[in-house]
Amino acid sequence: MMKYVSTGFVALVIVGCSTFAAYPGYYTVKAYDSNGNRLDKITQISEGSSISRVINGNCLAFPGAKLVIKNTKTKKELTELSPHQCGGIK
Repeated sequence: MMKYVSTGFVALVIVGCSTFAAYPGYYTVKAYDSNGNRLDKITQISEGSSISRVINGNCLAFPGAKLVIKNTKTKKELTELSPHQCGGIK
């Protein structure tokens, strides 16, 4: 039993560290409609380790939105995740 708990803990640590290391830094997330109009009224800033939560939250708030994610320091778009097309209302 302890072997499984230890293995599970190690797996969680590895996943957690790889998530944090994948996108170091801070990112702005802006939501746009299909016409290119901003949907959100504020610019959201996310640390790289929580970017997926911010994407999911924006998609819940703005179904069908296009999210643009940029590094706050370099102003470059995070091409691995951006632009992200949220699913529409079903």
